[in-house]
Amino acid sequence: MKKLSVLFMAPLFLMLSLSQPSYGQAPAWQMALATPGVFNSSGFTGSGSSVSATATDASGNVYVAGGFIGTLTLGNLTLPASSTGYPVDIFVAKWVPASGTFAWAVRLASTPRSFPSGSFPFGNRAERLALDGTSVYVGGSFNEPSLSAGSTTLTNA
Repeated sequence: MKKLSVLFMAPLFLMLSLSQPSYGQAPAWQMALATPGVFNSSGFTGSGSSVSATATDASGNVYVAGGFIGTLTLGNLTLPASSTGYPVDIFVAKWVPASGTFAWAVRLASTPRSFPSGSFPFGNRAERLALDGTSVYVGGSFNEPSLSAGSTTLTNA
């Protein structure tokens, strides 16, 4: 029994000692985000802009959602600032890695309102992003009276 154990352990030890470390590969969209000149000061800007959710479709296009204060520039697309600069506006955009450009971007703007001195209204958030065919679904929250994207307006209850 001891001899069988040694015969089994010797080849196992040899295989483990000769094996090379393996490394995982980063998703391709992370490479697109890190490419110089794509998301630099001239490609993805806005005062306090951030990406909070991403999704990738079957063609490899990347959808991003996040928030921004002020004007947001995504490549050659510009989303305007809210009239007061606050609260945070939500954005959703489609990045096409094959062309290295944004295909479109949408601003979900909230109704500006006044806030007590010293408060900072960061209640609007895009937290999740899901795709179904050509439909894009955004999950999140907003604390303002209403939030609009184009002709669609959501009213806070």
